[in-house]
Amino acid sequence: MKKILLISLITLSSILNINAQWTGTNPVWTNSNVGIGTTSPSSKLEVVGSGGITSFTGTAHLGLLVRGSNNAGTDHSGIDFTGYSADYFGNPLARIAVKPTGAGSYLLFGTSNSYVSGITNTAMVIDYNGNVGIGTSTPIDKLQVSNGFITAGTSSATSGTLQFAGYYHNDNILNTYGSQYSSGATSIGYAVKQKVGSKGLVSSAGNSSFKKGMLIIDNEMEFLSAPASNVAIDSDVTLTSRFIIKENGNVGIGTRTPNATLQIGDSDNSGSPSSEIEVKRLSLAPVTHSGSDWFFTTRDNNPYANLDIGYGNNKTLTLRHDGNVGIGTTETGTHKLAVDGTIGAREIKVEAGAWSDFVFNKDYDLKDLEEVENYIKVNNHLPDIPSEQEVKENGIQLGEMDAKLLQKIEELTLYMIEINKEVKSLKEENELLKSQVGIK
Repeated sequence: MKKILLISLITLSSILNINAQWTGTNPVWTNSNVGIGTTSPSSKLEVVGSGGITSFTGTAHLGLLVRGSNNAGTDHSGIDFTGYSADYFGNPLARIAVKPTGAGSYLLFGTSNSYVSGITNTAMVIDYNGNVGIGTSTPIDKLQVSNGFITAGTSSATSGTLQFAGYYHNDNILNTYGSQYSSGATSIGYAVKQKVGSKGLVSSAGNSSFKKGMLIIDNEMEFLSAPASNVAIDSDVTLTSRFIIKENGNVGIGTRTPNATLQIGDSDNSGSPSSEIEVKRLSLAPVTHSGSDWFFTTRDNNPYANLDIGYGNNKTLTLRHDGNVGIGTTETGTHKLAVDGTIGAREIKVEAGAWSDFVFNKDYDLKDLEEVENYIKVNNHLPDIPSEQEVKENGIQLGEMDAKLLQKIEELTLYMIEINKEVKSLKEENELLKSQVGIK
């Protein structure tokens, strides 16, 4: 009898001890299930919260409450998960926890890559602003993925990250681009990512073989890149604008401010270079053979600028800053058109400013033939006509030379008219003399 009484007291004491650990609604055991707020739990633990709570936000408790100590700001509270096997050492293998701070709360998700060490990775963080971080504990955007990739479809990315709604304001890193970008711009970056904690870009790949690039879509569409270089991960990166389509439809290649439907290259008149700068602007490859390319090249030496069009290594046509044109030569001298070679044409029209009809004016001083003869003996060329040496040194002005040659032809015509008069007079005198002497 005493044994039965002792066993009953021990059992009652155990029950009372267990019940004493609960407050509020008493738990219910049903077939090893535990229910709180319900008399018919359907799982190992079922908690039914208070009714009438229709708002997700606020201070009301929805159901199960997990809390830490009173050391706010440092202690975490949450739920741990572990395995059954003894190989897990009873350590947590996954974790969902809350970290309160002075600014707000963080919800953390942890995993383990070492059962002996317990939780080793903070896999994901949701901060008090609702920002989600994967690979970072301090996300600065609604979704930030650091030190990894975002992959969609069946193929995985090989390098780089995708970034949306990045910051592109004027700052110490991208001040070349000014303030034309806002936080609303969309960008896709290759081997670059947003700078954590401030505006700008940093490297996402430290390997020297990585080339860096970015596509930015806002009111404009712009492609930026940088050559391969060994930029350490999270170090500042500066990209150069390569191609841009402006809001007004203008397209710029090598310039961010195209002032025409298509502009290739930018202008920099900040100073005079010590030597001429030659840049190939456009290359056109042949279609039906594998020869050289046609090219368009600018040669600049502020304030002068020239445009060359050519094939292979030969500059075929040169357009100079002063309006002069060279064919087969880049040096035009004072000529509007300089040709190094022959010119073939069906017809050439020269518009001369003056012509030589003044020879027929009554007051024209026509030199007598003896004077012309003496001039030729001394100078070895006609009056008013350049000498051979002068032509070799200075060439001739086609319109001017044609006028001078016409002048000589008209002078010859006057000489012939005068000679014809003299011959006619001599014939008349001869006929008179013949009649006087009876000669027929």
